[in-house]
Amino acid sequence: MSTINQSYRKVVGSEVRFSLPYDSSCPCGSKVPANKCCLSPSGFFKQPCNTTPKGKVTGISREKCYANSLNDCCKKLSGEHYISQNLLHHLNINNSLSVSGFSWTGTDTKTVPPSALASNILCERHNNILSGLDSIALKLFHALDESDLSDTDDKELLLFSGHDLERWLLKTLCGLIASKSLALTDDVERGIQREWLEILYGKSEFSGEAGLYICKTTGHTFSGAHGVEAQAIVKKGKVSGLGLKICGYELVFSMTGFPTRVFDSRDFAYRPLELYAIRGKYEKSVVFSWEGAADLGTITLNLNK
Repeated sequence: MSTINQSYRKVVGSEVRFSLPYDSSCPCGSKVPANKCCLSPSGFFKQPCNTTPKGKVTGISREKCYANSLNDCCKKLSGEHYISQNLLHHLNINNSLSVSGFSWTGTDTKTVPPSALASNILCERHNNILSGLDSIALKLFHALDESDLSDTDDKELLLFSGHDLERWLLKTLCGLIASKSLALTDDVERGIQREWLEILYGKSEFSGEAGLYICKTTGHTFSGAHGVEAQAIVKKGKVSGLGLKICGYELVFSMTGFPTRVFDSRDFAYRPLELYAIRGKYEKSVVFSWEGAADLGTITLNLNK
């Protein structure tokens, strides 16, 4: 994160441009100067983390590991929090983690410990290599959290790999399906497709317009309880995506995409460039870097005092 004394962004026509003082720390949080980290002559790009298991493919298909179709398991299963453990513990303030939208919550919101959202659904090899995605999830929540924001005129710029966020959402979707925790009707097919696993473990990329969508309908507010709410997205009788709210911030993830950019009767942006939050003189940009197809653009969040 970079905290700057003057505005770091300028809107020129439909384009948003960012500028930083020379040798400023990179907004990815590395503490390395931006021009030696994620800033190139063509703009910011945060390199996605590696999620491909090291060494040769093991040839092992471990029962109960949801990635066993890749034939690259180890023999030991491990407990996996299908929503990142470090994020759940952060949300569990005063033992008050609230969850809804799960198969075991029904229509209610329940208060549970983080351990309630864990299951033996991955082998250690496939679980450990995804730890980088879990760290990014907690970092993103910190970037979005405004719960303790006091009056300030700070200017903040934060950079994330959008592809890491998409793979974290895919990991969460796979975990919810494998643990049978996603609320679904009996007629919905709930398998984890081989294509999804190849994307998750770095063997292929998202195609078409699959990936992250964020609501841009005018007047839409991001607000909600200090917890997690999940919603399955179903298309043609199959699970095709996930709606996830964390403390009211809504992330919509689809493996089939929304060509009209409309979901749930609301307008969405596919792979936006920036979430821009303002309150008085305070401003903050959470910027995502992308390769390939993206709508880009800015979604502005007006923070209430």
